[in-house]
Amino acid sequence: MPHRHHSVLRLTALALTLAAAPALAAKPAPAPLAVPDRAISVTLGSHDPHPAACEVGTLGPPNNAYGYVLPPDDKYATLLDPAHCGACAEGRFVLTVAHVQLFFTESCQIPVSVYVIPAYDQGGGCLAPQWDAPALCQPAQYLVSDGGILNECLDFGLTLPADCCVDRPVFLVFEFDQGTCQDFRPAFCGPANCADCTQYNLYPGNSPPGDDLCAYLAQFGLTGNVMYAEADCCLATVNGHRSWGSVKTIYR
Repeated sequence: MPHRHHSVLRLTALALTLAAAPALAAKPAPAPLAVPDRAISVTLGSHDPHPAACEVGTLGPPNNAYGYVLPPDDKYATLLDPAHCGACAEGRFVLTVAHVQLFFTESCQIPVSVYVIPAYDQGGGCLAPQWDAPALCQPAQYLVSDGGILNECLDFGLTLPADCCVDRPVFLVFEFDQGTCQDFRPAFCGPANCADCTQYNLYPGNSPPGDDLCAYLAQFGLTGNVMYAEADCCLATVNGHRSWGSVKTIYR
């Protein structure tokens, strides 16, 4: 704290302003819902029916559900690491299907963009999404809805563009924009536990890398979002270092 009197007051005011800044930027607290007991699979896009070599990211089964999505430009990133796919000894994999588990309490629909961006080390091995980097693979857009199934966790499998092969840790991003759903809907389904430095939420008003979801949600007894990807082993060329300009749009 500053000088004497005036400087003390000035510094105190500055400290209060800085302390208040994150609170002003923060989203409203999440709203926990009923505990789900299962996840129902919903497939969007054209899927290859053969089993994936592995699943990577933040996996289910669901253990909780909570309202938190606040579009537009509400982004959620989940760490995907080729090292966690033991079936692919080459240390690289091709991402085929992105998964997010959502919980609808009323009939509505919401646009979701799905893409992959690089990870960087913030220090001490804590990886974070490099938000300002171009997408590593061609983005895809979907319109997801309840499909008449309410108050259940729906595991949406969203087909990714072909040849999204990466050879390093990356973040899978789900970006929610304005649809017909009210704020905080659809809700997210969360796993039984989580780890810091694996999931982030970036939204208008906060700064990169965004909120570490596991660390932030812990105060509410929540554990992040079930968001993951199916992956197969890359055959040859790694495509994960180029960006794409076009966007593939698929509607349900």
